Amino acid sequence: MNEDDRSGIVLCGVCKNVISTLPVIRAAFEELVAKAGVPCWGVFYENNSDDGTDAELLKWAAEMPDQIKVRCERFTKEEELSRCVARTFDNQPCRMERIAYARNQLLKMLIGELRSPNPSSSGNYV
Repeated sequence: MNEDDRSGIVLCGVCKNVISTLPVIRAAFEELVAKAGVPCWGVFYENNSDDGTDAELLKWAAEMPDQIKVRCERFTKEEELSRCVARTFDNQPCRMERIAYARNQLLKMLIGELRSPNPSSSGNYV
């Protein structure tokens, strides 16, 4: 399949500690799939959740491997500080830099999907 043949809807999300709202997101996505009349995909990047968000996203991706792509990461504060320039007054990484990093990881996932001849076969994520 070439890139011109792919039309549809892609729902993207950067997630952290969203376990309580994930069922609503999933229900909305499944309703979209049922009603859209075009292919739909969900692409989610998550990092450092401590509420089970990562496990739930990976479970969803395993249940719908042709439609849901997930990448979950864990890194230490030191790793995060090493890639951030700005700091808060208490030496925490700048929130804007954290969000920009997550957005860029999501973008890499999407670019990988566009370059892949089969949307379910690219990247190092589920």
